[in-house]
Amino acid sequence: NTVTEDMYNALTELNISLIMPWRPGLSQSGLSGEPDLASFERYANDLSALMDRLEIQACPIIGHITGTLFAYAAAKYVPDRVQALTIVNGIVPTAKGAHVSKLERGERVRLQLIRSVPRVGRMIVHGMMAKVDAGFDEEFLATFLDNELDLQTVQDPLIRSQFRKAFSRTTLQGYNSFMDELIQSTLDWRPLMQDVQIPTTWLVGANNPIYTPDFISAYMRENDPFDLQIIPETAHLLYYQRPRTVLQTALRR
Repeated sequence: NTVTEDMYNALTELNISLIMPWRPGLSQSGLSGEPDLASFERYANDLSALMDRLEIQACPIIGHITGTLFAYAAAKYVPDRVQALTIVNGIVPTAKGAHVSKLERGERVRLQLIRSVPRVGRMIVHGMMAKVDAGFDEEFLATFLDNELDLQTVQDPLIRSQFRKAFSRTTLQGYNSFMDELIQSTLDWRPLMQDVQIPTTWLVGANNPIYTPDFISAYMRENDPFDLQIIPETAHLLYYQRPRTVLQTALRR
């Protein structure tokens, strides 16, 4: 929920509107039940209702990082409302598959911990978020991003300020909704991605430190293929580093 000046400029030049719905439990949005596989259909139906309210018949959808889950949910359950999918540094299912061995070890441990002992995982996530809430944004980002491209990006004063404001807005109802989303990401959600007939493009930062191009490519080889584009000189914060690339890709037909 950080919109930079470059994004605003790109939206103006392309003459498009960017609508950013909150996911369940974030900010002031309502909860939609337990974080299980059935929750994705509930979310897709909510999204369809929102589009009805806004008088939008169909539109392209961008899935950003964990937003991948919800973009694919829309493609599966309300495909007539989705013109195209653009996934930006997306996550993929990690419950099983040979590709899991290519995932960065620390991330693999975190996901397994959340999957196996969610109570402990919830405590760890709450501790991380409380640290950010206490004002240790820079220390957290330096540890989490840990690459030169992303660290340069977050030196932008506007981005730093917006990250802080977005965090405060997002956590109005506490930290549990973040944990619910992490639990969803550890499920075997491959059925959401199977047999998608909607044009789908994945944009992956060449220097993404965790969901690397090699890791995403390995998943693609095992499962349904999609159009994978590796974007040079970008990393985890690809959306902020190349907003025009993301928005132009989303507009394709």
